[in-house]
Amino acid sequence: WRTSIFCMFIFGLVFGRKRILHEPAKYRTLLIGIAVVGLVVGVTGNAFNVFPEYLNGHGMRLPAALAGWDLSYYLGNIGLAFFYVTSLTLLFTYREGARRFLAPLALIGRMGLTNYLMQSVVMVLALRRPGFNLENTLGGWNQQLVLVAFFAVQMLYSAWWFRRFQFGPVEWCWRSLTWFRVPPMRRAPVAESAAAA
Repeated sequence: WRTSIFCMFIFGLVFGRKRILHEPAKYRTLLIGIAVVGLVVGVTGNAFNVFPEYLNGHGMRLPAALAGWDLSYYLGNIGLAFFYVTSLTLLFTYREGARRFLAPLALIGRMGLTNYLMQSVVMVLALRRPGFNLENTLGGWNQQLVLVAFFAVQMLYSAWWFRRFQFGPVEWCWRSLTWFRVPPMRRAPVAESAAAA
């Protein structure tokens, strides 16, 4: 799993340096190609991971060496991650209705590290801590509903937070440590901002 995370970081670095997601109109053909390849690789990888007996029974099997690496699992996850990111970027860029619908996700992304850490801590406590241990008391789909509900709470929380502050709390700490200066956390009141302009 460390290899797959490292790969995602490398791709993220390349995408950021090339500003591929910052300038989607400029890279539209590339993004469409990545979305198509990501969907095919992601669905294929997940199919081999989730339905191996069915596919093996119909003469479709991965080479034993590749199967031993859990390659289907990682390719499925990475492929679908590319599909989701590029598809959402294209929808946000070219579809006004999709842009309005997806706008709340931008706020979650602005405090992505905070939300990631919060989700990790809360889910570990909720799913595995004695007394809660929802991992054993809830079935697979019910666990997914818990995750979706928590994500919805994070959307509401992120919107509330950015009405008052400029940065997520962990992002603010990270920025302060990176630049060796403390940026203002609170948003300037609307009246003051208008006067300054």
